[in-house]
Formats: sequence, structure tokens, C-alpha cells
Amino acid sequence: MTMKYFTSTEAKTRFGEFIAAGMKSGVCLTKNGRAAGYLVPADEYEKQATRAVANVTANGIEEVLAQYSLGKLPRLAAMQQLGIADYGLLLRLLNAAGLPHPLAKAAERRKFDQAFDDFMAQTAQVDAAQ
Repeated sequence: MTMKYFTSTEAKTRFGEFIAAGMKSGVCLTKNGRAAGYLVPADEYEKQATRAVANVTANGIEEVLAQYSLGKLPRLAAMQQLGIADYGLLLRLLNAAGLPHPLAKAAERRKFDQAFDDFMAQTAQVDAAQ
């Protein structure tokens, strides 16, 4: 399939031929010797539009996952933007994208460590009392 070229004047005077050529293999519409637009078959346009939407969607998901993985986006915000309610699904998406799970910030890690130490101390007291 080779693309045909029509000047704006030719397209106006031979509109039926312009449309037929566009439906068959695509047409470049020129004005003052430069490309001004393209007429492509509807099925080709629809394929391209579908691919463009898929790319934007995929890139949007990857961007949200990357921002979450880097710790720049909170978990809740990432889950809302992705439209999911299950944290496990978020982790599986990270795994599928080959991205690391975000690390807790130092202050949060200290809280977790302190809570764990407190729990272990209580367990030791219960064990000692028995």
C-alpha cells in the first residue's frame, strides 16, 4: 500500500477520489508543498487509537508503581490511583513490574522495632511467670 498525495485544491475538486484513496491506503493532504494532514483507513486509525490508549494506561500504571516503589507516593494514594483495595495485589503488581517493595522510613522502622521489643518483653514476662 502506497500513500497518495493530494494538494488541498485537488482534494476539494476530487473529493470522492480523495476519500476512496484514504479508505484504501491512506492519503497525505498537502498545502503549499508541506504535509497538512493525513486521511487513513478507519480500521488503521482505530488500531492506532487502541494502541495509544493501551500505552498510556500501561505507562500510567508503571508510573504509579515506580513512584510507590521509590517511596514518593503513599500506599493508600497508589492503591486509589490504581483502583485497587487489596494491598497484596499492589505487592503482586510491583513484583510483576520487577520493582522493589518500598522500605519503611527510619522513624517507622524504629516504631516497628520498639513494638517488637515490647512484645518480646511481654512474652518473656509471661513465660517467666509460668
